[in-house]
Amino acid sequence: MSVHTSFAVACLLLIGVAVAAQANPQVSPSTGIPAPLLPLGSASNNGVVKFEDVKKLSPSMSAALSLLRAHQYEAAQAAFQKVQQSRPQEALAYQGEIEASQRLDTLDATVTRYRKRLAAAEKNNEHGTNGNVRLAVLHWALGQAIMMQNGYYPKFIGDNPANLGSEPMEQFQEALRLDPDLLIAHLSLAAYYEHHSVEKGSLARLQYKEALHLRPDLYQIRYLHAYTWDRPGTVLNEAELNARGFTVSEDQKKMPEKAIPEYLALVRDHPNYAPPYYCLGDDYWFTDKAKAKFYYEKYIELGNREGQAWKRVKSIVDYMNEHPAQSASGQH
Repeated sequence: MSVHTSFAVACLLLIGVAVAAQANPQVSPSTGIPAPLLPLGSASNNGVVKFEDVKKLSPSMSAALSLLRAHQYEAAQAAFQKVQQSRPQEALAYQGEIEASQRLDTLDATVTRYRKRLAAAEKNNEHGTNGNVRLAVLHWALGQAIMMQNGYYPKFIGDNPANLGSEPMEQFQEALRLDPDLLIAHLSLAAYYEHHSVEKGSLARLQYKEALHLRPDLYQIRYLHAYTWDRPGTVLNEAELNARGFTVSEDQKKMPEKAIPEYLALVRDHPNYAPPYYCLGDDYWFTDKAKAKFYYEKYIELGNREGQAWKRVKSIVDYMNEHPAQSASGQH
């Protein structure tokens, strides 16, 4: 396996996780279908303690959160540990932030390590064919680490979720200048454009097309390309959105006409590949409940039963089977 291929497989896995997160499988796509709400204080406490149960922050928790927002991750971990010892219930309510401090500390160390390795390689003037490939991979690795660091848990550290900074893009572009055939750099740059701004979807598509030119056999890239045509947000439970001060816009209810043909072509060519069925179910939800149900059922048949997306779709189909009249009345 070539270095391009091995890194490409690893990058596809990373991007697959990002797409799944973007799809937000924790919520269901229509009013009336039950979906569990995430506790507002934590993304990972499994509902044991809810944010609203902690009426007032203790001074120690307030200090720990301040350190986290100041990006002082090691100090934040130490402060959280004190809270866990003295106020375990409060610590449970903020388990997401505690995990964020640990993960961000690891990512911070990773970024530092890659900066040092890249500086050493540049100092040793590692150019030429093999040297350029190595430098390109190091630029990609640094950009990927920074993008993960900047994009990890922005909700809890007070940053704009869309603000990944420009450095990841610059690192990926330099990687491609050194090695235009570095597949993973095309994929990461596409992911950067896609998640940095909705308006940059066209730039993401160009990168996915370059990646497909290099590896037309990787049908997962076709899925990622199709996804850039999809709605600017997932189809969300209107009751949940209303509770949080948002509504489903008419634009979100429109059919993503350019995405659907690509999904359909993909399931025709690769009928056992599950993700497009998930998206087709969502995309047909507002216009054709019968089609939505058909594609959801195909996803249930093929998808990972341990994943949150599968559980979400299973709950939707179960509800439709139990309430056929209400489900049918939702057709426009």
